[in-house]
Amino acid sequence: MLPDQLSAESQELYNGVFAYADTLGIRHFDFDRMAGELGFDYTSDFLNPGHLNIFGAQKLSTWLGEYLTSHYEFADHRGEPAYSQWEENAAYQQH
Repeated sequence: MLPDQLSAESQELYNGVFAYADTLGIRHFDFDRMAGELGFDYTSDFLNPGHLNIFGAQKLSTWLGEYLTSHYEFADHRGEPAYSQWEENAAYQQH
């Protein structure tokens, strides 16, 4: 679950979803409970109670990128014609 400022009732609902995912062996994360590990500050990392701002999104994206690259291997498709649009988009973003 993405970070959110949940009510106790909503957290109970998500806890049920997490328990069900556990029974199916589905990996999940409760980023609200990981707020300390991620360094979230609810006064400066949120646009509103339900959405991260750029600072919070950067913290979450950094953690998720590190998790994914440490647990999975990804093929590098740079330079392949079928993926040229990705490279063009990246160049545009860097500009």
